[in-house]
Amino acid sequence: MNNKSTTDHMFPFNFVKRSEAARKALEPMKVRIWEARAWGFWKPYSLGYTKNPLDAEIFDFAHAWEIAQAYGSPAELLFDPVNDPVKEPHEDFKSRWKDLLKRFQDEAGTDLS
Repeated sequence: MNNKSTTDHMFPFNFVKRSEAARKALEPMKVRIWEARAWGFWKPYSLGYTKNPLDAEIFDFAHAWEIAQAYGSPAELLFDPVNDPVKEPHEDFKSRWKDLLKRFQDEAGTDLS
C-alpha cells in the first residue's frame, strides 16, 4: 500500500474548516483523527499514534472538531470517517468517501489531493 492510499479518503482539517457542507456531512459521523506529522492515528488516552485503525480512538465528529480547533497544528490533522468502529472501512465505503470529497472539492474549486 502506498502512502497516498492511506489518507486519500480522509478529510483534511483546513478543507473541513472552509466547507460548511463537509462539516454538516461529518456531523452525524464517528471519526478517527490522523496526524500527518506522526503518520498515524491518535491512540486512546493520548498514548501516542498507531497506523492500525483498529487501535485508534474513535470520536464523535463534534468532539473531534472541538479538539482539532484547539490543537496547536490543526492543519496537520485529517478526519477519517468510521463506517464500523469494530472493523476497517470496506473498500466500497472508502470509495464513497472519495466521491464525496471530490464533490466538495469541485464545489469549492480546490484540489486537496
